[in-house]
Amino acid sequence: MKIFTLTCFLLLAAYTQAAILTLNNNTPTPGQYTTFAAAQTAAAAGDTILVHGSATNYGTITISKRLTLIGPGHKPNTLSGVGATFNVVTISDNLTGVRIYGVKLAQISGPSTYLNNVDSLIIEKVFFSGTGLFAGTNCNYIAVRNSVLTGWIALQNSNVDSVFLENNYISSENTGVPLVDWGGAGTKFVSNNIFAWSGAGILLSGTMRNAIFVNNIFYGLTANTGTQTDCLYANNLSFGHNSNNTLPPTGQGGSNNLVNVNPQIVNIQTPTQASAFDYTRNYRLQPASPAKGAGDGGTDIGLYEPDFQFSMTGEPARPQTVSITPNPVVVPSGGTTTVNFTIRKSTVNAQ
Repeated sequence: MKIFTLTCFLLLAAYTQAAILTLNNNTPTPGQYTTFAAAQTAAAAGDTILVHGSATNYGTITISKRLTLIGPGHKPNTLSGVGATFNVVTISDNLTGVRIYGVKLAQISGPSTYLNNVDSLIIEKVFFSGTGLFAGTNCNYIAVRNSVLTGWIALQNSNVDSVFLENNYISSENTGVPLVDWGGAGTKFVSNNIFAWSGAGILLSGTMRNAIFVNNIFYGLTANTGTQTDCLYANNLSFGHNSNNTLPPTGQGGSNNLVNVNPQIVNIQTPTQASAFDYTRNYRLQPASPAKGAGDGGTDIGLYEPDFQFSMTGEPARPQTVSITPNPVVVPSGGTTTVNFTIRKSTVNAQ
């Protein structure tokens, strides 16, 4: 007797040129591979590993090939609501083109803590449950988008060029400060994030250089901190810090910022309360919010904008399997059976 679980993945054309491998550590219905190490050994550079939702953590892993890792979302809007979770994700030195989507993980770092000579790293719809992301020497083009961070983005004051931090909810509850040592010469672009803290938070520890902040909400924390050089703040909003809501920070450039103005978010804690991300809340702007239309080019300040909608569930942009009947399927060796399944498009904002 053999036991099979049918999981339907309809993939975008971008993935059709590479092999697709499945990772599933559920019992008794595993995928092709039950551990990431086994899946990576079987994969070639450029392949995609699809990770099944599981109540069992997939553990600490090391990515040593150019791979795309796609999970079901950190809290998918499915009957089980179970996502895919990892501990620390280490990315080997000198890698280009790693992609991570739709998972929950504690930290992304290099073999010696900081990423080294890593190029074109894209992280989307990921929930950082631990200390965050550590990038160091000679890294280029690191993008963190549409994600939840409870830690920091630490750049080691190194030449990390083209950092993009876009459309994220950043509470830094595990570290107390979201940005650490951004003093390298490379350009950093930070847009449409909510930086949330409980009224006494600070944006930066250490130094920061050549950073551009556009359309962000600083909620209960001050951007006027650390040692900043050649930074620009435009069309941001500050509110609720207990002593300093100044924008732009002293000595830095910028314009069109809303200083100590309530953004009127639909459902968020007050700045004096805990700022942790909460799946039951709604981080959209109220209709009368002063942040509506106040962003660069007439866009909105905050997580949501017309061409980049924040996902509360972290589901990747591909169809999701909702149900399979019967499940599991028990078929005699060499036999056949009929399986019915239901799929739906991924949700943008499950509230």
